[in-house]
Amino acid sequence: NAGGKAVWVIDIDARALTVHTSAAPPLTLTDADTVDGGDYLPGFACAVADLLPAAGSRTSEG
Repeated sequence: NAGGKAVWVIDIDARALTVHTSAAPPLTLTDADTVDGGDYLPGFACAVADLLPAAGSRTSEG
């Protein structure tokens, strides 16, 4: 095995991202935070807001 795994769960309605790893409890970040790749993606960093649609841009589907 090459290493651990990480899963990012994005909640558009809550404007949040939760990082799940085998090494730590889940970490929830808001659109004001920056997520980094940790040991899984060294050197990667991204504003959580950049992963979400602009606030108020969602339309209802009928």
